[in-house]
Amino acid sequence: VTVAILPFDSHTDDEQSCLLAEGFTLDLIADFSRFKSFQIISHQSGGWLKSQCDAAVVKAVRVDYLVKGSFWHFQGKIKIHTQLIS
Repeated sequence: VTVAILPFDSHTDDEQSCLLAEGFTLDLIADFSRFKSFQIISHQSGGWLKSQCDAAVVKAVRVDYLVKGSFWHFQGKIKIHTQLIS
């Protein structure tokens, strides 16, 4: 199973939130990499894919799944939105 993990977006201009989103992406890649059944395309390889539509990304890099998401600050809490696209 091949999975492309795109960098998570931060929907704020706060530098700390941007760093948190980047760190979350890196942790997600590391966690997925622990499973021998997954081949992971990391965010460095997949960064250019953010501007493409989901179906085009899946075809272009020949992956089984695409993981992407975003972060929001809402009423003092962090909300994480994640999508798994096949």
